[in-house]
Amino acid sequence: MRYVLIHYHIFKNAGTTVEFILDHSFGEHWTRFDGPDRNCTLTGQDLLAFLMRRPGVMALSSHHLRYPKPEAPGFVFCDLVVVRHPVDRIYSMYKFFKREPDSDDPVCVLAKTHELGGFIAELIEKYPQYVNDPQVNLLSNAGQYTRPPGIADLEKATNLVLNASAPAVADCFTQSMVAAEYFLHSIFPMFECRYVPQNVSPDTGTTLEERIQRVRNACGERLYKQVMVMTALDQELVDRSRAEVLRRLKLVPNYQKRLELLENELQLMEAQTSYSAMQSRKAML
Repeated sequence: MRYVLIHYHIFKNAGTTVEFILDHSFGEHWTRFDGPDRNCTLTGQDLLAFLMRRPGVMALSSHHLRYPKPEAPGFVFCDLVVVRHPVDRIYSMYKFFKREPDSDDPVCVLAKTHELGGFIAELIEKYPQYVNDPQVNLLSNAGQYTRPPGIADLEKATNLVLNASAPAVADCFTQSMVAAEYFLHSIFPMFECRYVPQNVSPDTGTTLEERIQRVRNACGERLYKQVMVMTALDQELVDRSRAEVLRRLKLVPNYQKRLELLENELQLMEAQTSYSAMQSRKAML
């Protein structure tokens, strides 16, 4: 039996950090699996064909692969998926595109030509699929936005996350990874949740509440109310997912000690990374 761990990479949901974990855990036995352009959609059949050509792959990360998980004789697929508070995700998307090189991506253009409030207003006006419960829509409808997502879509997305091998939430990422490491260990003993946060915004040190308040201040009450209405299902999905992560975490033996040890390791790894970066800059002078 061949076991494969799939990371369903939702944009701006700590995906690069998950890839850091996969790289350090699986080494040459993990890979990215994406199509040739940003609008690609890949299916389970595409994945199976890829894996038949790559017998050594044990884990992969994909922006373009969509649920449902594939099924095939001789394979067992485990899934890891991260969801994020939708307002925080919009803010992170704005900060990301603001610092990216110029692009023909219309969302990137909006970010570079507008302040935060104007960016969100333009998204709602011209590209509602980026605001209107995109995580629910991605999980339940493979990202095809032909109507506003509804309760049935929320239930489908919730079932996917709650039944995932490793559900995760960005604002409790460490807790999510401690639970994932424990419950995946019997299948993937090499999976270790040590990481250094990757591809983070400059203001990543702020709290979730502070970032949400920045969005609220930038929008004003009328626009912010519209944002909250358009992200209500995503908010509910994240709340349900967080409850499941914490439920699993409490099943982990000595989970508080494991969390403490991991957080100490993260501080050490971040310090080492910062020191290495400082030394590299000095060498360049």
